[in-house]
Amino acid sequence: MLSRRRFWGQRLWRAVFAGLVLAVFGQIWGSQSFFGIYLQGEKIGYMSIASSPAQGGTRTVVVTRIHALLLGTETKIDMTSDSLADSAGRIKQMGFTMTSGGRTQKVDAVVGKDEIAVTRSTETGTEKKRLPVPKGAEIVDDPTVAALRAGMGKANTKITFYAFDPVALSLLKNDLIFKGETNVTVDKKTQKAMWVQVVDPRASSDIYLSSSGEVVVMRSVFGMEMRPISRKDALGSNDYVPSVDIASASRVVPDEPIENARSLKRLKLRLEGPVSSRLISDANQTVTPNDGGVILEIHPAMPPAAEAWKIEDLKGKETQFASPADLIPSDSATFRNLAKQIVGSETNSLIAAKKIAEYVYKVMKPNASIGVIRDAAEILKTKEGVCRDYAMLTCTLMRAAGIPSKLATGAVYANDGFYYHAWVEAFIGSCWVPLDATMNGGFDAAHIKFVEGNPDSALVVFTLDGVKIKVLSK
Repeated sequence: MLSRRRFWGQRLWRAVFAGLVLAVFGQIWGSQSFFGIYLQGEKIGYMSIASSPAQGGTRTVVVTRIHALLLGTETKIDMTSDSLADSAGRIKQMGFTMTSGGRTQKVDAVVGKDEIAVTRSTETGTEKKRLPVPKGAEIVDDPTVAALRAGMGKANTKITFYAFDPVALSLLKNDLIFKGETNVTVDKKTQKAMWVQVVDPRASSDIYLSSSGEVVVMRSVFGMEMRPISRKDALGSNDYVPSVDIASASRVVPDEPIENARSLKRLKLRLEGPVSSRLISDANQTVTPNDGGVILEIHPAMPPAAEAWKIEDLKGKETQFASPADLIPSDSATFRNLAKQIVGSETNSLIAAKKIAEYVYKVMKPNASIGVIRDAAEILKTKEGVCRDYAMLTCTLMRAAGIPSKLATGAVYANDGFYYHAWVEAFIGSCWVPLDATMNGGFDAAHIKFVEGNPDSALVVFTLDGVKIKVLSK
């Protein structure tokens, strides 16, 4: 089963390093600088940054390459961002190219006063979207640009801005906090540095700068780190494959094993840590504050088919999750016809939803090397991917069949810990029912839900870094 539950590599890396790129802006003008990317002390990639004058402003090109293991599968992720700022440092254009597992996605964004015009191109087509810009908001392609414009700032002062996320195609509110002078240790050497913290809803980062503004080290979740290195050390050998596994490094291990997780109908946990209070409380899980942490009781809805409405009676219900959305082309003839073929003459919404999840499980093959976000059309064409792709395809087919559905992202217990995961929830009239296509449409109480909704919200995922999980009952 674990082979079907793949961690979303590209998604994590965009979240982790959104806040780490332009901290070096002042030291690489007209040249190229390289930074090694390390996970728990082992090098898994590099980032190169080059900036130069262009069109009366500044052009900055950032190339990031990750080469690591993902649940034992060798994975490569390449990301290139190309941004243009005017003479005042305001971002006017952004371009992103993301490649992984032989798939490529391109995102172009033109920033206007009141909105951002976004175009996303994949192997199956192009989609356009317009994002409203909050009044008075400063838009950046990377959070640290705000700090560079403002200078180092006084200790304990804060700057708020909005970072463009090319994965979810959304604007994320970030805070940049000047923490002041501190001591930082790198390679067993301790020195004084200015500490700047980027607070992002997905993952926070700490940047340490020398008195002259040069990067000493940049650190984020799960022991991830970036520090300056030479071009030769950055590029390294083509034969090198790191032994560290991203999924294993980012999992959260509870205080005791959870036996027979796939058959659990209820699970009670205590979570203690910085993001535990952000967990969703709904019909499938209940979150209760508890002495600096939360008690999480997971009790997924498992109603009998007799309680489900007929599909035709769901028309007009939960319309936000019954219509097409970014990456979910449920109104296409291809998906409507396939949904009819899968569901057949079945009118019961729960039985039909399970048929769709079982179909996705049957036709899909796990491929952890794919780290780019793809729409359901391309997923259906290739019939392989990670858990997110299983969920995206399932959600699209359910909507095409007339069953409202939404993505759910969080973590699932497997082997020895909680790994990041995605599934769907289907609305059957009486309630929302969770279904996991990587488990042949089954579900259990060893799933922790973080966020839910359409891709623009469900793909903005925070991490459990620093969270401790205690098993109370099962």
